[in-house]
Amino acid sequence: MSSDDDVVEPEVMGTPTYLEEFCKDYFPKREGQLTIIEVGTWKGASAFKMISACNNNCKVYCVDTWLGSLEHYDSIQRDSNGYPNIFGDFWTNVKRAGYEDIVVPVTLPSTIAAEYLQNKGIQADVIYIDAAHDYKNTLSDLEAFWPILKKESGSLFFGDDFHDDWFGVVGAVQEFGFKIGVRHSVNGKTWFFKV
Repeated sequence: MSSDDDVVEPEVMGTPTYLEEFCKDYFPKREGQLTIIEVGTWKGASAFKMISACNNNCKVYCVDTWLGSLEHYDSIQRDSNGYPNIFGDFWTNVKRAGYEDIVVPVTLPSTIAAEYLQNKGIQADVIYIDAAHDYKNTLSDLEAFWPILKKESGSLFFGDDFHDDWFGVVGAVQEFGFKIGVRHSVNGKTWFFKV
């Protein structure tokens, strides 16, 4: 785990450079604080871009196990007991950014986290899906988190990696849109459903 003296930068691997601009363009324009759920957080880079896009006027529920995804699990750093230390890096980044009052870590597998948040009565203005990239788990995340999205004008349900390298994401998003009767939109490699 990282100490407060360690400098840990949010990793940009997988975080689209255009994410902050996308969020500024597409986030709902509402009075008051936005509620955001990010599914798949890693070390915080995308959460920080969303926080910046809403001028820190938000609460961000970061859903992750911080154990690493299937494609990263074998290559992640571990502590002396062999346990992944991603959460330590993430929380160091949150503290260094001064976002402790904005970010709420939800350290559960994604579909269980969706049920937990729903049971707590949390409804989101924005949900960003960037956890698993295979078809089955991506579709499960879409189905689990859609009910938590406020169905008010402007609400945003989105994710990235909509391209041929992640055919599981592409297929899951397309099937999900068919199931709910709403066609997805694409901006670059970002897919989205806007209410």
